Amino acid sequence: METKDRAAIIEELVDREMIRDVLYRYVVGIDRCDEVVLRSTYWPDARDHHSDFIGSGEEFVRKFLPALRRQFVKTQHFLGSSLIRINGTTASVETYTHNWHTAKSAAGYQHDILQGARYLDKFEKRGDEWRISDRVVVTDWIMENPRTVDFSHGVLGQSGHVTGARYPEDPQYSHLGGFAPGGAFGAPREERSDLGR
Repeated sequence: METKDRAAIIEELVDREMIRDVLYRYVVGIDRCDEVVLRSTYWPDARDHHSDFIGSGEEFVRKFLPALRRQFVKTQHFLGSSLIRINGTTASVETYTHNWHTAKSAAGYQHDILQGARYLDKFEKRGDEWRISDRVVVTDWIMENPRTVDFSHGVLGQSGHVTGARYPEDPQYSHLGGFAPGGAFGAPREERSDLGR
């Protein structure tokens, strides 16, 4: 293998990992309602078509984080396979996802909504950074569970289990320091507003 070919392969592998890092940061940002991490996944001029929402990535962050805090006790987005096709400084990416939402009614009743979906993303590399420039969320199936587990008395009635929470109460912030954008793949840390609290 020629040196040039090896360098191109290594560059593509690095680009793929950078794209995956954006996808992973997205689910952390959504599930923790962490505005800074979520915002770091979209370019400022990005577009998102998400359920009945069509708008910019910034508008998505501003609309969805307060709605998530208001309507859901917790969420968990689990990413499956990603098919990534890079063409220079753009990439087409399809990622499978299973999403769990514990919703709460105005009366305080809780139930679970499970969703199988796919993120159809167009990514752009600007400078040395990849972010989403255009996203369409495709829903393949939805199930509703009329009951959910009550953690108010511990997990399965046992105390001592560590349970998840939103920013800043989730254990990842105290145990791991959070996943702020930065480091090798992320953007510089931005100041956090009170959005979604």
